[in-house]
Amino acid sequence: MICCAIAVCTALYGTLFSSGTEAAYSNLRLWESIGSFVAFGYSFYLCAAVKLYILTSLLVVGMLGYLAVEYLQWKTRESPRDDEALELSLQASTQLDSSTKSLSLVPGCPF
Repeated sequence: MICCAIAVCTALYGTLFSSGTEAAYSNLRLWESIGSFVAFGYSFYLCAAVKLYILTSLLVVGMLGYLAVEYLQWKTRESPRDDEALELSLQASTQLDSSTKSLSLVPGCPF
């Protein structure tokens, strides 16, 4: 279960910060380390019930944060500027495909 959560967080960081993946991954590892340090630090002073309350509340906060990020990403994908950029990208790739069809190493061979 924890391995799946780490993989999902890593993938989320990769898609959200595609321009600066190194900084995003190092930031992720930094906060993972700080979380482990804090949990180890208070583990001797709190009973199991209090630790469960803390972890449950952090889980809820994390889930709400994830939903907020998904909502904001969904809103940015719905903007008309993205549709125009996608259309221009498709036109450029179509023009590239038509120009490369005529370039062949062997005359009469389509490949």
